[in-house]
Amino acid sequence: MRLRFEQALEIPRERLFRFHCDPGNLALLLERRRGFRMLRHAGGIEPGSETWVIDEFCGLPVTLGFRHVALDAPHSFEEHLVHGPFARFEHRHVFVDAGASTRVIDELDVGLPWWLGGELAQRRLVASHLHSAFEFRQRELARLVREGAVP
Repeated sequence: MRLRFEQALEIPRERLFRFHCDPGNLALLLERRRGFRMLRHAGGIEPGSETWVIDEFCGLPVTLGFRHVALDAPHSFEEHLVHGPFARFEHRHVFVDAGASTRVIDELDVGLPWWLGGELAQRRLVASHLHSAFEFRQRELARLVREGAVP
């Protein structure tokens, strides 16, 4: 299942990209999200580094480990799941310069194993969960930019 989320923010691309380069800022971005907790991170998003979190799914805590696999500063970076219930979870972050603004594009390629419901569970549960999670994330990122919390 492929999903794409976009938002435009009034902040220069380099500043927004730099904010995303620190995995600790993911905890800041999602601190108001119920069930989210940062477990550990390598301090950066260089290929080979990992970020581990707990996120709530259908009321249950799920541990997710991601390995950063690509970095093209200040244009994009990508991570893949190395631990968690998904057979495939690839997340590419793209930052497009639009003058004084930046378009942030999140591209996901997600797959559940057949024993967790496969395609049917993806359409009925995972898609709505991810839409909700990224709507939350977009609102919080816009708030942080408005409040000047993105240096």
